[in-house]
Amino acid sequence: MANNKKICVVTNYRTGSTAFTLLKHEEYGVPYGAEAFAPQRPEGLGRIPSRREIMDGYKIFQYEILDLIQSTPNYITELQRDNTEICFKIMPNQIDSGHLREVVKACDKVYYLYRRDFIAQCKSWIAVRRFGDFGNTGFESPSRNFTLDKVKEQHLARAGLSEKVIVEIDPDDPVLNGGYGEVTIPNLIRQLKDCYLEMAKLYKEIPGELICMEDYFTRELKRPYNKQVNFTKEIEIEDFDVESLFTIDNT
Repeated sequence: MANNKKICVVTNYRTGSTAFTLLKHEEYGVPYGAEAFAPQRPEGLGRIPSRREIMDGYKIFQYEILDLIQSTPNYITELQRDNTEICFKIMPNQIDSGHLREVVKACDKVYYLYRRDFIAQCKSWIAVRRFGDFGNTGFESPSRNFTLDKVKEQHLARAGLSEKVIVEIDPDDPVLNGGYGEVTIPNLIRQLKDCYLEMAKLYKEIPGELICMEDYFTRELKRPYNKQVNFTKEIEIEDFDVESLFTIDNT
């Protein structure tokens, strides 16, 4: 535990990954890096400040300069430095496979977080992508500014429950059928599958601690989101055996 200063959660979308990463950030006592390698890279890493600090403190507003400062190679270089401390999550489709392996190899502790119920995961991903309401969890969030405390309120129920969030999804909604470009039901399902296939390949190359969302959160670590998603009609989602992907044959 004492030597683990770079903690990486390799995961997929809608796996409780924000809550899991927040809890691990507190457990290891290192800075929270969120989705450090997401395209927008809002958080800092090592000597590279967060995007908010760059734009406010350094008065840099040109996105070309921001992207140069927070480029993937620069982030990986910072991650590889001996004194860098961070706890972050990464989805396999956020960077190319070669860089993904560099990132995981640079970390002291690696978790692989998956969700057993693939159909429920797909429905959750479809619903949140339709409206983009990632922070609308049904938990109270009294903090006025978007700070780490607010993120914890939104995802760890630190301030209690608010009114239950009810979301209705129409599978025939034009938005989910090409109205947002690639945000279609088949594409979203395929995205989850592709991420799992890449996760499993990486797990067999660079083993880490395998965590199932449904098993981990049965303990009193986090309440389920105070949220209910209703589909106006059933959608056809073929089940996908996620767990079998991570079986390592040692014979």
